[in-house]
Amino acid sequence: MKSFKKVIAVLLTAILPCSWQLFTILCMISLVAYDKKDIGFIEGRVYRLDSIYRHLGAKFLINTIIFFIWWLIMSYVFFALDYPDSGSFWILSINAIVTILAYNSIGLFIYALAGVHIRAISIAAFYAAPSLAFLGITYPLNSMDLFPTFWGSILPIMRYMQVYIEQVNYALEPLYSLRLVIGNLPFLLFGILGAMIYKKKNLL
Repeated sequence: MKSFKKVIAVLLTAILPCSWQLFTILCMISLVAYDKKDIGFIEGRVYRLDSIYRHLGAKFLINTIIFFIWWLIMSYVFFALDYPDSGSFWILSINAIVTILAYNSIGLFIYALAGVHIRAISIAAFYAAPSLAFLGITYPLNSMDLFPTFWGSILPIMRYMQVYIEQVNYALEPLYSLRLVIGNLPFLLFGILGAMIYKKKNLL
């Protein structure tokens, strides 16, 4: 019975975060894509540089708040189920926020390039959905070929899970885990690039 509970715990702590990251990127794309239904999200269709960036920033903030609340609920569920909880809550919170921002950035970049909601959703799902297979639960990471290893390295959820495991299972020093959190910061560059592409397309 104990071994069964351990298996369930491992699966839940992998499946829920993987679902969380997938919905984060899909909802970010949908938030931006909704503008196409608006009658000029900036009054009179005057796409000023500062207005577009401010508008996208609001979308980032909304999605970040929604999925941080989701993360808090998910963390409470793990706590209520008496799963390991030995690490720094603040490091885990920072880790969650950076991961959300990373997926927001990638979502905006994908939508800016694709330009069509359905196409962007399909690309994002293809990119993020295999994350569960790359966590090493269904198949050992050390035994994976080069392609799955590479694919896993370009998913922010991989570093998120490494930090999570380091903290809740081993309670490592927070500064030690920060190096992995920092490893997700370069993904934010996709947000800057995506915003520039989005602005350029809407100014045409």
